[in-house]
Amino acid sequence: MTLGEIEMRVRYIVGDHHEPYRFGAGFVLTALCEGVERLREIRPESRYFGVSLFDWERPTGMTPEDMEDADVTAARATELYTDPKWNAALCAFAASRCYEHDQSDTANAALAAEHMAKFERLAVT
Repeated sequence: MTLGEIEMRVRYIVGDHHEPYRFGAGFVLTALCEGVERLREIRPESRYFGVSLFDWERPTGMTPEDMEDADVTAARATELYTDPKWNAALCAFAASRCYEHDQSDTANAALAAEHMAKFERLAVT
């Protein structure tokens, strides 16, 4: 699965799936990269895809804001090479980051905490 495919799942979770997007592509993609890095700390076996070990490096040009179009396209095409069972955890992590960024009221703070707890629960089970 690519970062772009998971980005769209995150956008559906946070209700941001119609343009103009509330969260920039750079922000969501960076949150997903942070999720991959955090998941690899918590669950070292998430580095495997089948029986093959894959190294992880963030795509070049990755910044939460003002990513160039070419960098966004390249990042979206990046193949994660993680077992599909981790995709829900990565979506929960990125959704939590989106709600943290957008927390202008207590409901969003609660949703951020809820999604981070879901990430932690999915990552450790």
